[in-house]
Amino acid sequence: MAFRIGTPYLAIVPDIVADGEEFLEFSIRWLDWLPRAWPWYLAVQDGMRLEQVAQALDGFVGIFLGGSNRFKATALYWRRLAHRQGKRFHYARAGTPKKIQLAKEVGADSCESAFPLWEMKRFDEFAKWFRQPPGPKLFGPESWVLHPDGIAG
Repeated sequence: MAFRIGTPYLAIVPDIVADGEEFLEFSIRWLDWLPRAWPWYLAVQDGMRLEQVAQALDGFVGIFLGGSNRFKATALYWRRLAHRQGKRFHYARAGTPKKIQLAKEVGADSCESAFPLWEMKRFDEFAKWFRQPPGPKLFGPESWVLHPDGIAG
């Protein structure tokens, strides 16, 4: 029996934990091996810098925000970069009300979490959080610091 592979909503190019320039070279090389019709996203995480990623976005459909909670506080900068270059922005692992709210506040095109997959009660709770209108601002640009060598929360 032959199976036909469908096209996902998004797919993340394999990555390695940020390690200078190597993370970009590693992810970019994968583009030659992966199905061209799929919407490939570049994962960004702690240690990555806006200017590095900005120069590497050709061939990617969007930016996939990973990393630590502290790094996720810089989501607005990554969303701005993605949209400035006509790319989508995905906020990964938004499994708490605060993270869902931050994803909404910064204008993420999408977000997800494995939190609702464990049991129906969690699914219902997650759906409730997701449907809620944004509350008071959790984070603001005044709490984010952009350093010449990268981003820090």
